[in-house]
Amino acid sequence: MTTPRNPVPTTIFGAKLGPRRNPSAIPDERHHFHTLIVGAGFSGLGMAIRLKRDGIHDFAVLERATDVGGTWFANTYPGCRCDTPSRLYSFAFAPNPDWTETYARQPEIHAYLRRLAEREHLLGHLRFGTDVTGARWDDTEQRWRIATSSGEYTATCLIGAMGPLSAPKIPDFPGKDTFAGPAFHSARWDHDVDLTGKRVAVIGTGATAVQIVPEAAKIAGRLDVYQRSAAWVPPHTGRRTSRLERALYRMAPFAQRLPRAGVYYQRELYVRAWTRSRRQARAMEAVVGAHLRRQIRDPELRRKLTPDYRLGCKRPTPSNDYYPAFTCSTVDLITDGIAEIRPHSIVAADGTERDVDVIVYATGFHVTDAPHQHFIRGRDGRTLDEAWNGSPNAYLGTTVSGFPNLFLLLGPNTGNLTTSVVLMAESQIDYVLASLRALRSAATIEPRPEAQAAYTADIQTRSAGSVWLQGGCESWYLDRTGRNSTLWPDFSWRFDARTRHFRPEHHILTPKAGTTIAERTVTVAGTRTRLLELAGTGPTLLFVHGVTDCADFWRPVFAHLAAAGRRAIAVDLPGFGHADPLRPGPVLPQLDKFLDELLAETGAAVVVGHSTGGTLALRLAERAPEELLGVVAAPPAGLAATALHALGARLPRWPLAPIRLLPDRVRRKLIAAFWTSIAVADRGAVTPEFLNAYTGFFSTNFARYLGTAQLVLRELRDACHLDRVRHPLLLIWGTRDRLSAPQSAQQILDAVPGSRLVTVEGAGHCPAVESPARFAAATLAFANSLTRTRPT
Repeated sequence: MTTPRNPVPTTIFGAKLGPRRNPSAIPDERHHFHTLIVGAGFSGLGMAIRLKRDGIHDFAVLERATDVGGTWFANTYPGCRCDTPSRLYSFAFAPNPDWTETYARQPEIHAYLRRLAEREHLLGHLRFGTDVTGARWDDTEQRWRIATSSGEYTATCLIGAMGPLSAPKIPDFPGKDTFAGPAFHSARWDHDVDLTGKRVAVIGTGATAVQIVPEAAKIAGRLDVYQRSAAWVPPHTGRRTSRLERALYRMAPFAQRLPRAGVYYQRELYVRAWTRSRRQARAMEAVVGAHLRRQIRDPELRRKLTPDYRLGCKRPTPSNDYYPAFTCSTVDLITDGIAEIRPHSIVAADGTERDVDVIVYATGFHVTDAPHQHFIRGRDGRTLDEAWNGSPNAYLGTTVSGFPNLFLLLGPNTGNLTTSVVLMAESQIDYVLASLRALRSAATIEPRPEAQAAYTADIQTRSAGSVWLQGGCESWYLDRTGRNSTLWPDFSWRFDARTRHFRPEHHILTPKAGTTIAERTVTVAGTRTRLLELAGTGPTLLFVHGVTDCADFWRPVFAHLAAAGRRAIAVDLPGFGHADPLRPGPVLPQLDKFLDELLAETGAAVVVGHSTGGTLALRLAERAPEELLGVVAAPPAGLAATALHALGARLPRWPLAPIRLLPDRVRRKLIAAFWTSIAVADRGAVTPEFLNAYTGFFSTNFARYLGTAQLVLRELRDACHLDRVRHPLLLIWGTRDRLSAPQSAQQILDAVPGSRLVTVEGAGHCPAVESPARFAAATLAFANSLTRTRPT
């Protein structure tokens, strides 16, 4: 069968495709980048697009092929299409309204990815024909060294987007290399070989073979299909989309979201069949069994095509043409296994020899033993394979302890049998971006061993009763130790929820050169808590976070203070981060006592507080302790916002508790709407940066928000008396901050004599995070202007 190489439609996204540019003409020939992405498939392109949109342009994408697409560029066999609904097989940030079928074919998927690369101006970042052969972490230089066919590259961060289906796997059959005719893997289809009238052998009956066999049966002179185990083949429900549908989706993109959501939740219902509900699985098996009986009347042939394992143990692939192909007189199903391959024939295990002109290996890929596991070396020189000892695992399927600044997209346990791996990759990309933001104030990042171990143990616990382990088959989902290291064993929205909020306490962040941040556990006022300390000289800068964070909030500022050699301390307030919970009873007296004792132990200090922490710092100034030199409120909590929080804290909790059960995306929208309502009451608008940071926190820590944060804010209302503040005061305000309204700043300036205001252009409610260099400079200038003389 001769087919054109990667035929593509002439339009996508409603626009004509121009002539293909020469992808090798890359203007930037540097070999060092902040971030290197290996692979230009779905996950690699998605990562590159999000990097650009996040303002990160110092990156390159290394791709061994000559075009983008990954597996959708490599796999061009007849009948190649996605077995996931096309409504789910596009990025949420770049939906494709022009899918011509509800299950897209390979040319359309490849064209979608190529168009994205052009539209997002990624071609200048792509290095085609560059095959990565090794990567090792250089702990001295704090960077990755990547060996490629185009020379060595170096990068601060390495993102592996090789994909799980990128390394074809061909079993070592006896005599395989002696075959004299064309023989190729399905992922390396030889389009120069015409199958018309030939004697063709297809080895394998997995998802790929289900698509190849019907096409090959149409033209082959004889087709022998060698089956090790029968496949579950549900009826295919695909159809062509209408011109009206495509036109509607182009004109009204929101209209495409409704059917996408419907398909998503419908397919999420399958999760119970794979992991919990045997009854649901039996019902699905009955549907597939009826499909087989309708299409195959011969009892003996039907017996051969009936799986002896449970549905879902191996990947089911829908088709309406696979079973009928075996009713053709020219198609033979061989279930005896292969004993030997000879120059012009294949000998089955029963001794039968069949002449063959062409062999097609539909034998899958190296997934749990992928090649990159053997050439990526971490801090101690061990490869991923050696570190994993035969069972791949990673924190959130992305990061690995002992491999600093390494991120694996579609890594261990990110496969998805129900919805789309594109959705899983997008969730991982969110986590990678959050990690890269944390790296702005650190040199390296990696998960804590105990965090990775706990995550892996949870995965295996959830997998214990699943069909993949109990279904009675051997599949590529399981590694050589027999564990599930490929699939996510739960609803995909739960994986998305885990990746939405970066958790510093689960990571090791190594300070940049010259930055020494010590982290230890201390006891203050009877409360065990975590303390971050930056070594230096001069009066201490004591940082107090708000009710939406922990001490890690201040890390970006610490990175800039280190250059000035200034001592700084940040702690987790009681009830937050790693600190002990608050005791029963009034909250403010506990926090006041905690800060008083902390300041007494610290000595002379300038107290810097953000949001609620800023208001607590003002309360500290009211008490005028001997050690306090001055206060930086950056900014204090907005008065109207605090009032609304206090109102919410008086409501009973039980009506709000069900919000925790909602999917994370829905919960985030509700919480964003809540914060927006606060901003409206404050006569302003919440900034996008604020929504991104805070809705993520509250979505992940909703129970804590309903508890500790509301208790603090309820008591804090009207508990600050500005007329009693006599210490030097600096206010740092973002020009786009509407949560702490501008009138609040003027009110404080009028009430506190000698107070000063510094505005940070373009910053919202978190200037310490949004503009850490400006924040650190203003704080240092203020601290350096103070003396040990206590204000009167």
